[in-house]
Amino acid sequence: MKVVTACKLSLLSLLALILYTNANIEEIKFPGNHEEFELLKKFHETWDNSKPLKYVDHEVFVDVPLKNNAATNLGGNYGEGCDVPGYTGQYCESPICANTNLDEDNHSQDPTDVMIDFGHYPVCNVPMPLYYDVSMLSFKVEIHAGGAHSPIMVLYNSTGAIIAPSKVEQFEMSRVIYYFTPQQPGVYQLSPNTDIPSSGCYIYVNSLAYSNIHMGFIPHTANDLIAPERNDSPNTRSYQGQLNTIVAHPINIRYPGNIATVALYEQFNLLTRPQKLAPRYGCEFNHFYNAFYCYRTGTYFAKFTGYDFFGNKYKRVKAFVCEVNPHPPTVAPPTPPVTSCQNNGTLIDNGDGTSSCFCVGPFSGPACGVATCYNGALALPDGTCQCTDNFMGPNCADVLCFPDSGITIQEEFYTPIFVIRVRSQLRTILQQISTQLNNLNTFFQNDPKWFSHFGVVIFNNNGTTLPSKFYDNVADLSDDLLAYSATADNTGGCFDMTFEALDIALNVFILGNKSPIYVISDALPSDPDYLELTSELDSFYLSPIYFIQLEPSVASGCQAFDYYTPGWRALETLAMRSSGNVFFIANNEYGTFGTFFYQHMANTYFMSELMYVDTQRVCANQPKYIFVGIDGDFHQLTVVATGVGLSLQLTTPEGNNAQFDTLYISQNNYMWRLRGLEKGNWQSKFINT
Repeated sequence: MKVVTACKLSLLSLLALILYTNANIEEIKFPGNHEEFELLKKFHETWDNSKPLKYVDHEVFVDVPLKNNAATNLGGNYGEGCDVPGYTGQYCESPICANTNLDEDNHSQDPTDVMIDFGHYPVCNVPMPLYYDVSMLSFKVEIHAGGAHSPIMVLYNSTGAIIAPSKVEQFEMSRVIYYFTPQQPGVYQLSPNTDIPSSGCYIYVNSLAYSNIHMGFIPHTANDLIAPERNDSPNTRSYQGQLNTIVAHPINIRYPGNIATVALYEQFNLLTRPQKLAPRYGCEFNHFYNAFYCYRTGTYFAKFTGYDFFGNKYKRVKAFVCEVNPHPPTVAPPTPPVTSCQNNGTLIDNGDGTSSCFCVGPFSGPACGVATCYNGALALPDGTCQCTDNFMGPNCADVLCFPDSGITIQEEFYTPIFVIRVRSQLRTILQQISTQLNNLNTFFQNDPKWFSHFGVVIFNNNGTTLPSKFYDNVADLSDDLLAYSATADNTGGCFDMTFEALDIALNVFILGNKSPIYVISDALPSDPDYLELTSELDSFYLSPIYFIQLEPSVASGCQAFDYYTPGWRALETLAMRSSGNVFFIANNEYGTFGTFFYQHMANTYFMSELMYVDTQRVCANQPKYIFVGIDGDFHQLTVVATGVGLSLQLTTPEGNNAQFDTLYISQNNYMWRLRGLEKGNWQSKFINT
């Protein structure tokens, strides 16, 4: 309790200093609140901080295939071009609008007041990233707290420096507005607090900006003359109980700037995860998602993310409504008597003057005319199936592979990334990393492109420190790590914002294909809810993520790491998805950390193909044997394992036991290496002693 009080007093003193030093700065001119902003504040009145958030992706997002007749256009040239009218791309995956919308205003010359972002925090001491793009000018941050709990906020730039507001307005001890002058594009951090953080708070960001996003909805009907994904005349609202294609287009965002994702927010703590938007051609609304299904009427908010011309990430918030359709579809006429059966069904006389059909195979319905839809496909009223992505055929039972996300990865730009918790307790760890990086530089001297570019994000104390820096040589990186090791900062507890620091690395740096990411910390994640976002970001780069969890000292008062906590499970999940690993380094093994770090990077990074095998809580549940196929391209096999009391048995294709090198063994981590491999199927087995 004493620590909390001290932090609070320090933050208040800091705010007083900011207000005093900026008393003479000229006040910026900012327009009044617009209608969407007022709607958003009323919208959040329906959210309850005492209740958890509920993700409803499966209710509102439906993956509806394009109407590009792909199932009937899989000829010999499939994948070599598109010959379906109205579509383009290697696999006809991109629609072309039938008519371009010429009425949409796309080039406003004056800045407008736009909603940039908002945040909802049940505990009001969680930092919020602010993405400031090239088109933004003056901006304001409004923070609301339940009751009279005196909310405050401090803004930091990427170097940790405080950005002073030009003006502060306070209303009724529960709402404060901070006004800021224009800043340099980049990632900033908003750090809120209140007298009682557990009461929660809401944060709203508005800005004068030249760029904005317009969105709309193309309804799906049974008699569409133009496929929804090719229609460029959207409605401004959606209708309850109807599929809609979401379309959007950027205003004053120069190519290659784009819109990347959209997430939806409903009343009463309902929201979705971000969904990726795809491009379409010949359209004013040139980004789309197929499709959105509105179950509940009311006001919704869409949060868009994207990148501007210079690669800066941006966010924009738009409001829309879902309402009852004033022109509902007509009721279908009564089903006519069955006189014949489709799809090889057998007509049966019921003995009462009526007939029915006995259906075979994946068909049902009175006349066997309704196809059974597999793999999450949508059954349509005409008896056919709308397949989800990667499936095709009359019943969507056939697998169809599409190309990757479309985001271009610079495959030859190798960039190892280090996300490191920096505080005085990890001094020896930082010094060893600095030393081993110089040794690795010698190791890679004949292949310098693999070890010439690096990215570093340091963090501590839940966002108090979150700077990032790019390096183009080992010497500067090594020197900075030595400087970090001399820090006197011993703050920070048993939990820290590991995933948010990792998100910054994935957003800020340009990663080459499969560049490794090392996350080194002596705290469990305080933000496991960021797992899905981090996993989606890494899916663009396919980088293996290695979490190195250092056991804190006994003096820290932290409990031993619990492998069943949400934080640890989140680490394991992301490591598994990325072909990485979670390494536990005991406190009495700090002295050999450098050896572990060197051997791992030297033997798993250079020209490696990674294969994730298995994770088991009980070693006895592992596969009895693991087979690895070796061809002529293999030079070296490195096996990395974690567990207690493990040994490795490798068997050659002839059935003989192979002799291999032991690179590193500790209480929980193991590395073995074998060179001079012969072609064939090798067999490996882990023995637990």
